[in-house]
Order: sequence, then C-alpha cells, then structure tokens
Amino acid sequence: MEIKNEFVEESLVGMKQMLLEEQQERWMDLQDITELCKQNKEKILYDDDIWDIDIGEGEEFANWLYGYHSPEEDELARFILELIQKGWKDDNDISDSNRIDISFGKKEHAVSNLKEYLQERRRCLDKTKTVADYYEFMLTCFPNSVFAENMKSGLEGIQNFSAHKAEITKNLTVLDEEALILYEKYKHNLKEAIDILETKLLACSLDPNHRKELIFEFQYEEIENGEKIVKRKEICCEPHLKLIRLDSNLRIYFYWKDEQIGDGKKVLIGRIGGHPYKK
Repeated sequence: MEIKNEFVEESLVGMKQMLLEEQQERWMDLQDITELCKQNKEKILYDDDIWDIDIGEGEEFANWLYGYHSPEEDELARFILELIQKGWKDDNDISDSNRIDISFGKKEHAVSNLKEYLQERRRCLDKTKTVADYYEFMLTCFPNSVFAENMKSGLEGIQNFSAHKAEITKNLTVLDEEALILYEKYKHNLKEAIDILETKLLACSLDPNHRKELIFEFQYEEIENGEKIVKRKEICCEPHLKLIRLDSNLRIYFYWKDEQIGDGKKVLIGRIGGHPYKK
C-alpha cells in the first residue's frame, strides 16, 4: 500500500500571530511525523503554493523564512527550512487514494502530531485487502515494535483473516504504545504488567509448558570494523495476547525488549497467528 502524506498548506495561515513557543511546539510535532515518514522511506508532500501563504500581517511564508528575525525566530526558520529540505517534497499531483492530510496544528480532517498520524495510518492498515498487503504495511505502522523474521507465515495461517484485521491492529497498537512503559515500571514483577495488559485487552498470559516452541528469530544490526553487520538472535516470546475469544487459536506472542534487538527500545513481536505447536 502506498501512502500519500500531504501537508495542508492553509494550516499555516496566521502562524505569525502565535506565540513563538506555540509555533515551535507545532513544528516539533511535524518533525516527529517527518522522521517516521523518513524511516518508512516516504516524504511529506506539499504544493508549491505553500510559499505564498499569508502567515499573518500580510507576510508570505517564503519571505518570512528568508527574512530577518530575532535570534529565536531565526533559529526556528532554520529548523523549518532543514525540515522541509530533508523530509518534504514538492508534488502538485497528489491523488486522493490512501492520503493522509497533515496540518500545522489542529485542523478538521487532518492530523497534527505523531499519535494522530499513527492512528490514521493504522486505519489505512485495516483497509488492506490481502494478508500480504497487511503484512507489508504493518511493518510501517508500529514504530516501537520489531517483528520476527517468519512473521508472515503466521498471518497466512489465520482463517477468515479479513474479519480479524481490526482486532489484530488494536492489540498491536496497545503493545506498541504501552509494553515498554509497563516493562520499565514493573520489570521486577512482570506479572503486574501482564495483568494491566489484560485489563486493556481480552487476555494476556504465559505458556511455561511450551517455552521451547515459542522461540522466534529476530534481526538486528551491529557495527564491526566500521560496517553494519546484520545478525540474528533467537528470543523466547512466551507472553501472549489472546484474540477473538478466550479459547481461540488466534494470539500474538511477544517479549518486552532485548538490549541488542532494536537497541533495547522496541517490543518484540514473535508471532501473530495460531499456536506454533500441536496441542
């Protein structure tokens, strides 16, 4: 699935009338979205009309960017120029298909911060038609997660997959947004973290009798002799979320974190699908 990230140029109207702190905060929100887009090898698209937008007091955006400012405004202008040059792209031919509108501050039918952007991206994820499409786009929707190498095979084994896409997305969202926070708070008593996840979703539990069958392989990178080397590591992902109902064979196996995989900053998703062993 291809996403068109389109900036709403009109959202800049009146920018100059805002307090400098509010301007800075809104541009930092846009930087967060831009960084995620860059990770996904996407850019934020804009129409070249952006340069003529009246940002207040009759001043056009381009004139303000390249004009004289106070030291604080000058720093902000440099930040904005660098953001646009490195992560945005002039594109006058923006289709309506799979488009996410992005705005400077709150604007109807647009997103203005990373959380809103991810919500919209995940809504697009649930519109995918096939398992292959879901899998490929899923990898771009959960920035705090890393997925095991053989993830796609579990998804392909899910019966009536289209009926369960939204629930899978919901559970992955909770893990992506909360698992690492819970781990840091309850790492000396992970049963507490599991209990909290269970209050937010259908069920979360352990499977101590099958730990040997719950080992999944993950990739990570290390620098050796100045070069990036791809390595692999096996992790036991025993904790799992149950989906659909308590006795179903659909679940998400995960582990909280690993210091090498994702630099210790991502939750590990080992499998989405049925039991990886015979019951």
